[in-house]
Amino acid sequence: MTGLLFGLAPAVRATGTTVCESLREGGRTLTGSARQHRMRDLLVASEFALALVLLTGAGLAIRTFVALRDIDPGFSPRGVVSMVISFAGSAEAPPGQRVSFVEQLLDRVRTLPGVERVSAINHAPLVGDQWGLSFYIEGRSVPKIGEAPAATYRVVVPGYFATMSIRMIAGRDVAWTDRMDAPAVVVIDDFMARKYWPGQSAVGKRISFDRPDAGVRWFTVIGVVRNTVRSDWAAPAAEEVYVPWLQERDYMTSGGGHVGYMTLVVRAHCAAASPCDAAPLVPQIRNIVSSIDRDIPVASVRTMNDALATANARPRFTLVVLGVFAGVALFLATIGVYGVMSYAVSRRTQEIGVRLALGAVPSSVIRMVVGEGMTIALTGAAVGIVGAMLLTRTMASFLYGVRPTDPYTFGVVSVLLAAAALGATYLPARRASRTDPLRALRAE
Repeated sequence: MTGLLFGLAPAVRATGTTVCESLREGGRTLTGSARQHRMRDLLVASEFALALVLLTGAGLAIRTFVALRDIDPGFSPRGVVSMVISFAGSAEAPPGQRVSFVEQLLDRVRTLPGVERVSAINHAPLVGDQWGLSFYIEGRSVPKIGEAPAATYRVVVPGYFATMSIRMIAGRDVAWTDRMDAPAVVVIDDFMARKYWPGQSAVGKRISFDRPDAGVRWFTVIGVVRNTVRSDWAAPAAEEVYVPWLQERDYMTSGGGHVGYMTLVVRAHCAAASPCDAAPLVPQIRNIVSSIDRDIPVASVRTMNDALATANARPRFTLVVLGVFAGVALFLATIGVYGVMSYAVSRRTQEIGVRLALGAVPSSVIRMVVGEGMTIALTGAAVGIVGAMLLTRTMASFLYGVRPTDPYTFGVVSVLLAAAALGATYLPARRASRTDPLRALRAE
């Protein structure tokens, strides 16, 4: 359709031109009618405007992708694989049997060749659900109902932080001795510690997940760990709590439902400078689970490297799409300027020959041709800047770590387009400056 439209338009316009019009508008040294000039200039300027909009979008996407890639997840994904172990409907569903099963499973998986560490959590970051639970701080006023702060609620088996390489900032990890008959304890993340106990240690403080005006169970903070990403890769840090699995009432008293499964996390031994994949361990782990109880399924197997790649899939897709279109637009705009300027120079051969014969130096011819081409390109780029500032605002939900009107991105894109326009106009200009005046004047 594009070829048909742009092929027919000049033909239709040519059929409507009279001889008198042609004689009035044209001559031996004329490059074409003013209307034709304006149309060519408008098309090229439009190409540059579109190219700038798309290149700016691609530039913002690149900066977003780089910013997302540089996010520290708070754990090391290399060599870690997770899988959901469901007890529902099996002989291990009763809480007592469940504890025995998990302890036996961890002991046997730990002995597999290539396994460095193993533990479990209710939901692993990025690959599982995210539970939220309100909490109350001992010694502080009780918020109104519905206004209490909330935290992401994790239930962990001892060794989880070491398995995920989550750094312990203060205090200790949960232990196998943290059971229902022991004092209730909890580990919190650094964000929560700094927010609610600024300038002091959070270890030893107490929180509750029950309203203090009701029957309350206080959890003593025994450790602080670094912040980790949760279900959303780009979400800011937030409150997060880790309760020992053996002290979680629902897991220790209920037979199924939302507590009828756990997520096993396994870290493989990894050489320092080699790729590391824990996926080959999965069949062996499945065999161990089946040998203990063949009715227990293993599902949702994911490596943490894959989880990170999935978390960045949307910005990566945006980057590729915008990058391809921006590259095509830049190529078309550059070719457009080159084609227009080459055509204009070819039509002005006699004019340029006269200028050179009258003493003009080649450098002045180059400046003249380059100036005309750059004027067209920069006019389009100026329009494109305005359009980009308006249209990139629609990208706000896709961006991270960069504003839609980022001056650095706009500046780099503008310089890139100016360089492309300069290159596209310089070649015809240089060819024009080498015109032989005598041959040009003899040309028909």
